[in-house]
Amino acid sequence: MVWCRDMGDATVHNQHSMRFVLAGGAGGYLKTNPAGRYLDFRATDLKLPANRHERVLLSMLDAMGITDYTGFGDPSLASTSKTPLPGLAA
Repeated sequence: MVWCRDMGDATVHNQHSMRFVLAGGAGGYLKTNPAGRYLDFRATDLKLPANRHERVLLSMLDAMGITDYTGFGDPSLASTSKTPLPGLAA
């Protein structure tokens, strides 16, 4: 199960600082921890692209076995950023 808001900051209408809740293990796809967890995927190295919210959605596609991301998301997004997030999959 995935829950998130459609805007990270609705006042300025952007997707920065979006929070996602991923409940369950997606049939073993997601790493799990009985105590819960908080994962911060913001880019800390300014040379790297920020981990945009599309990458969480791509991870959910990957969990369902969909790996062709053609036509998904922002067309100006570099193909290297159009991948599932590392660290979510078990």
